Amino acid sequence: TDPEKPYVFPERFPVNENYNWREENYPCFPGMVHLLPDHGWAMHGTLEAAQKAGAEARFNLKGEQLIKEGDKVVGVYASDEDGNIVRVNAKKGVVLSCGDMSSDTEMLTYYAPQATKYGCFFSTMDKSGKPVNTGDGHKMAMWAGAVMEDGPYAPMTHSLGTNSVGIDPFLMVNQDGKRFANEDVGAQELQNAIKRQKGGVSYQIFDSKWKEQLSAMPQCFGGVTHYIPPEQEAEYEHAINHFAAGYASDTYFQGEIEQGSIIPADSIDELAKAVNIPADALVETVERYNELAHAGKDADFSKVSTRLFPVENPPYYAVPFGDSGMLVLIGGIDCDVDCRALDAEKNPVPGLFVAGNTMGGRFLVDYPVTVAGASHSMAMSFGRLAGRKAAEGK
Repeated sequence: TDPEKPYVFPERFPVNENYNWREENYPCFPGMVHLLPDHGWAMHGTLEAAQKAGAEARFNLKGEQLIKEGDKVVGVYASDEDGNIVRVNAKKGVVLSCGDMSSDTEMLTYYAPQATKYGCFFSTMDKSGKPVNTGDGHKMAMWAGAVMEDGPYAPMTHSLGTNSVGIDPFLMVNQDGKRFANEDVGAQELQNAIKRQKGGVSYQIFDSKWKEQLSAMPQCFGGVTHYIPPEQEAEYEHAINHFAAGYASDTYFQGEIEQGSIIPADSIDELAKAVNIPADALVETVERYNELAHAGKDADFSKVSTRLFPVENPPYYAVPFGDSGMLVLIGGIDCDVDCRALDAEKNPVPGLFVAGNTMGGRFLVDYPVTVAGASHSMAMSFGRLAGRKAAEGK
């Protein structure tokens, strides 16, 4: 009730009664939450617990280069805010957990050229105005003798649509007015298909019954599953206004129409003209889709029948889907099960451990969105393991 105090905010809650991940072609497991009003309170709590256990935190220091004695990593050189170099000695081991390389164009071009086409969504800057997530940990590890994992690497790229209907699996067509995929495959996988269409764009098509259809939608990342009626909008204001949280309302829907992110029309012909796609092709596609919906079987792309909604109740709506941003590029230093960084012969680099986005072996090709928090939980789990292994001094 007090948004200024720390609280946990769940997405798409409560889970719709008719959702059963065991029966899904692309199962997504409910449970995504946000720590609000920001993550600060949880991070500070974790830091305080570490400090009580004897940890020392040093801020305003940037890791620049690892220190080796013989084959072993024994510390790190860091620079402070005045440019002075500080040496930090590591008696037992060094753990690198330094972010990804999505803001380093040279590294992207070399290791993951397929990712250069996406704009970096998190354009975070340091206090000097320089971009972060530039693969600093990767570079330090490679200087020390470690190697990058074999690719292909996994970019986290998602088209999430509007806040009102999100990535919900309504009919989707390309610039030629043709259907091109099973729309019920999740945000990452659908984006891969969209990117391969003419112009890299597509259009989500639905009709005036969208509100009642939300309850049949999946618990997927970017999905919208709850319609909030006007009399409850004030009570759910924060949930509605929290992007991609799974709650829609008339007010937000109308606002998106006014912004142009949702395009209305009284007929399919008018809708086609509004988004500049061939009207005859779109009419033919909608007629075929309606035929499949009434038959209760998607003979063209095998979408589950419970999400085959005919598009026949005006007004009609179109949501343009274009290029998505990239949240992170998953690809890191090759390592073993004990988080030890490996060299080209798969031997551990003594004294060097990796975790977080510096760690390799997490995802390949795609960033899966079946389980919310997969990256965070993996970073925390292996970060803890890397710390334990480093403390053993082996």
